[in-house]
Amino acid sequence: MKRGVLKFVASPMNGGKTTNMLLRAKRASVLGWKVLLAKPQIDTRHSSTIIKSRCGAEMECNLCIDPQFNFMKDISYKDVDILFVDEAQFLSTRQIEELREVVDVHKVSIWCYGLLTDFKKNLFEGSRRLVELCDKMYELDVLCCFCSESGRFHLKYTDGKASLSGPSIEVTTPENDKFVSVCHMCWTEKTSSSEGGCPTLFCGEGVPVDKALEING
Repeated sequence: MKRGVLKFVASPMNGGKTTNMLLRAKRASVLGWKVLLAKPQIDTRHSSTIIKSRCGAEMECNLCIDPQFNFMKDISYKDVDILFVDEAQFLSTRQIEELREVVDVHKVSIWCYGLLTDFKKNLFEGSRRLVELCDKMYELDVLCCFCSESGRFHLKYTDGKASLSGPSIEVTTPENDKFVSVCHMCWTEKTSSSEGGCPTLFCGEGVPVDKALEING
């Protein structure tokens, strides 16, 4: 009997989530599985019809999810084997619960990819419910931009200084706002600095933060 599963793949920013998802979706398609790809409407970095990774891989986006979208009512799963959802942290609690219901009722497998926490170390709404409801969770690792430890947290810096201000959901940021992945010790050091943290804009062995973004991506 066909059975579906709800899986959550999480990683910090620049951790290869979208690349991993596109590779898995492409392989599933080559093997004959019928796949759908979706992302939240709030993700405006590329066209609403494209899901693209930092390394340049891309596939067609079949569904652009707005806040009113209902996964149980607005999709026919008759010819769907696997649904891939990018940036799932931006989905609402209700929508994650609908994904759980889709798996149980329609026996479709769903792979959700997203961030766990924001730069204030708080769980995103969608991620919180996914952790509670998924059948299995995976975490992709990324190096801290300032040392060799695991960079599980996010640091936001503005004009060269660490910042804890601003909204948690911020896809298209002003030019002077940057996010990097860091370990907890570096997050604490940078955010507690008397000068606001991040005084040099350099990571590790003299690598500029902007370059570190490219390396991790």
